Amino acid sequence: KKIERESMSGAGSKDGSDDIVELYKNNETAFSKADKASLGERTSAIISRLAKLKESVIIVVSHYDLIGSLTEKIGLVEDTETYGHGFDLPGWWLGNAEVRVAEDID
Repeated sequence: KKIERESMSGAGSKDGSDDIVELYKNNETAFSKADKASLGERTSAIISRLAKLKESVIIVVSHYDLIGSLTEKIGLVEDTETYGHGFDLPGWWLGNAEVRVAEDID
């Protein structure tokens, strides 16, 4: 458990991540509700930060909801033929450990 917590929180970090882990452990339901409620705002902040980067290659590692929200807000769409949904789905709602590449995003 200690190793897992340290890898999740940065053990002793100054960014508040220890507090976040404690909040989650104390009330998972309340944490999840707050997490979902702030998703749109966090997504917008991430897009703003990414837009300011000068790097030509940026790698984003994220969980399902955040990567789906992020890709939806920047206009990426699931390809019906490739992913077989039967309809175009806004955003990329990736499966576990799924990797995709998006190029030439302004």
